[in-house]
Order: sequence, then C-alpha cells, then structure tokens
Amino acid sequence: MNFKADWSFLEKISMGAVSSKEVVRQLNSCGHNVIELERYSTSNKIWSTKIKRLRLPDLICLKCGCRIESRAKSKLDVRMSDNENNPDRRWDAGLGDHDVVAFIQCSHEGDNWFPGSETNYFEARNMRASVGFSKLGPAKSAGEGAERDRIWPTCIPKKNGTVKDIIESDEKYQIKLEYEDGSKYTYSLKKEKGYHVYCSVGDIFKANEYMIAGAPDEKKDMHTCSITYNFLNDLSSDSKEVRYAGVKALGYLEKKQEYVDALYDLKNHEQDDRIKLEIYSSLIRLGEDLWDEFYNYAMDLEEQMYRFEYVLILGELSDADVASDMLCRLALDSSLDTELRSAAAWGIAVKNDYVKKIIEISSCDDDNVAAHAMAHIIENYDNDLMEYLVESITDDISGGIVLKILTESEMVAPDKLVNLYSNCTSEDQKKWCSMIIGLRGKDMFASLENAIELVSTERFLMIKDLWNYSESSVDQYRSGAIDFLRKQSL
Repeated sequence: MNFKADWSFLEKISMGAVSSKEVVRQLNSCGHNVIELERYSTSNKIWSTKIKRLRLPDLICLKCGCRIESRAKSKLDVRMSDNENNPDRRWDAGLGDHDVVAFIQCSHEGDNWFPGSETNYFEARNMRASVGFSKLGPAKSAGEGAERDRIWPTCIPKKNGTVKDIIESDEKYQIKLEYEDGSKYTYSLKKEKGYHVYCSVGDIFKANEYMIAGAPDEKKDMHTCSITYNFLNDLSSDSKEVRYAGVKALGYLEKKQEYVDALYDLKNHEQDDRIKLEIYSSLIRLGEDLWDEFYNYAMDLEEQMYRFEYVLILGELSDADVASDMLCRLALDSSLDTELRSAAAWGIAVKNDYVKKIIEISSCDDDNVAAHAMAHIIENYDNDLMEYLVESITDDISGGIVLKILTESEMVAPDKLVNLYSNCTSEDQKKWCSMIIGLRGKDMFASLENAIELVSTERFLMIKDLWNYSESSVDQYRSGAIDFLRKQSL
C-alpha cells in the first residue's frame, strides 16, 4: 500500500462506513437483525488489492431477508452512480426488485462524520419504474465511459418543521410546511414531473434529512420486521449473488443440522471461488472444524485477490485462537505478498495471548506490515494489555514499539503505568517505562510525581526533561503510516 495517503478518498469511504453503521443501528432498533452482506461495507479500511466481488447490496437482514444498499450523502438526494455503456456499472446492477436503497444524510465536523437520524428507503423496483423522471449529471472524469450521477427529483426541507397541510389537485400537490422559527413554505409539485408525496399532515421533520416527496412512487416502510425468510432456498438459486447471500446468512443463524448439511452439499459442487470461500466461513461459524482444509483450499487458489479475501475472513473469525494463530503465521511469512501480510496483521485479535506476536510483527523489516500491526494494537488498546506489553520489552526495538503504543493510545491508565514502572525487575523495561511516562506529558501524572520519584531520583530527572519532549523512537515513515491507518479503524 502507498502511504502517500489519499485523505480525500479516506474521507469519502469514512462517510459511507459511518452511515452504513447508522443504517444497521436504526434497522436493528426496529426489530431487524442486519449484518454486512458486502464485506467491509461498514469499514473505512483502504486496501490496494482489488477483489472482483459479486454485485451485492451492502447489508442483509437475517430475519426478513431484505437486502439493503446504503447510500450516504453530504447533501441528501436520490442519486446513484451510473454508466450506461457498462452493464456491470449501471446504477441498479446487482439490485433485485425488492432490494432496498437507503439514503441518509451525513455531516462533516472536524475529523468526523455524523449521520442523520432519518433514513429514506426505496425499493429498487420503484426507482426503476420512475427512472424516466431522473436526469444524468456530467461525467465524473474526462475518460471515455466515465460514470455519471443519475438523480431523481426530490423535495427535502432545509429547516426543521412540521407538515401543516397537503392539498392535491389533478395537476399538482401542494405541501404546506411550518418551520420551527415560525416561517412558512409551500412546495408546489407538478404530477407531470413524476412527484409523489411521502409525508402526512402532522409529520415532524429535521432539516436536510427527510424526503417529503419525490419521483419514486413510495418510500419503503422499514419500521417493522415480521417475516421469517428461508435462506436454505437461496442455495439452489442459479444466481451467484443469491447463493452467496444465502451462504453468508446461514453462517450467522443458530446452528441447525440441515444448514450444515446443505452447506456441505453446496461446497462439494460450487464452482465460484468467492462463494466457496464463504461456504467455508459459514461452516466454521456453525462449529465445523475445517480450519486446515480452509487454509489449504484458499492458499492454493491462483488468484491473489481470493487469498486476500481468505485473510479478511480470518480477521472476522479472529476471536477463535486458531484463526489468530493462522494470521500471525501469515503476517510473519516474508515469502508472501506485503499487503496480504498487512491484512493478516490487521486481523489478529488484540488480546493478552497475542501481544508478544503483534510486537514481533511490528518489528519486522517490512514497513507496511509493521505499521499495520502497530496501528491495529493502538486503536484496539485497553489497559488489560499494559502488563503484557511491558513484559514484551526485551531490547530497544521492542521497547521503541511499546513506547509508540503506550504514548499514542488514548486510554492508558497513569496509575497502572506508574505501578508497573515501580515493580519492573528488568532494567530495559524500567528504562522504557520511564520514557513512556516522560513522553505522555506531565499533566497525566500530576498526582503521581512522588511515586515516580521514589522509584529512582536519577530517572525522575530524565522524566522531567522528557515532559517537554514529544517524539518517539519509531521512525518517521512508520509514524506517518500509523497515523493514516489509525483513521481506518471504523
């Protein structure tokens, strides 16, 4: 991966990840049980390896089977990227008639994105039926065949308020609004332009979040979830996308032997490597001991992108020690591709038993792999790890790595750090603990100065000097890479 960081791209995918997570939260609060269908759709991690995925919506409900494509918008509208010359890049590629597109407004403040509290849902069939009322924007780039935005007409109030009245005639709708500031406004919408009304009298709306009217003939009501979907039927579908969705969903359901038997049957004759990888994943989730077979199958695949997908799946399964053990082995294997090793380092479970391995990976000669390991443990740090981190210090290399982790992590407990410093028996560990205390800054240890001084007067003088110093011993390249990677931890 090239760490001349594309911060603008990171901002864009961060908006999408934050919004997808909010869509999941909102739907699950209404009784749905939504998970990722498209891997990494709720993550902002950037990888250079491009995986030729199936065209799938982002999310799926394990109860009703509804598939949801999440669309975050800094300025809310019904807008989809389209390429009329490429069937795989059409706005509705991969969307079934009853798949739902979720449009949610997202605001940028400082370094963070904040999703709106209102999501607007439309079934793909209603968007297709009204596509004649949509318009294409300019090409997004100069190249031939570039994608363009397809935009459906919508009405979105710009201030908080209430719908006071709706008047319909043969030619138009009039929607009368009263805003919180006392002002009033009337939308006059011609039916010949394709408009349909989505609101009712008395509806309360938030500024820039709520579509009160638009061209698709109706919104999809997602506030209840009462249907029980049978994913077993999907395994026999001719559609790869449907089979994949069924395979993935079954792995997240309560184990039934009929699910296991059906997945084994499909594993024996499935030809698509992407689906077969997911079959192994689901069978393992259901308790089948296929770890070695899965490893051998995946690592024998010719295409690098599928081996990379295997590593991402292991990261999802890393709470199991066998998965984290495999990830450690892959991350330390210098014969493998750098990004595959980086993905392995990124996926290891950050828990006590793996601290020493993560420190070992952080000290490897490959900057990308090392930076991923360090950023991963920094972003997933908790104070239960502190003792194990200090114990892993055996030389200046491991000491510098632990220093970086404990000076960058936000949740370091100062009293615990001072206690470890006081009780260190290793001079290397004591030296690096004192440097960590110094580089964390005086404010953190204001009430602990006496305890620090009691350990060693000589070291206390050095700590006081460091309280005005801010650079660690991890080299400049890795520091920059780690900072960029830490932003990719949604």
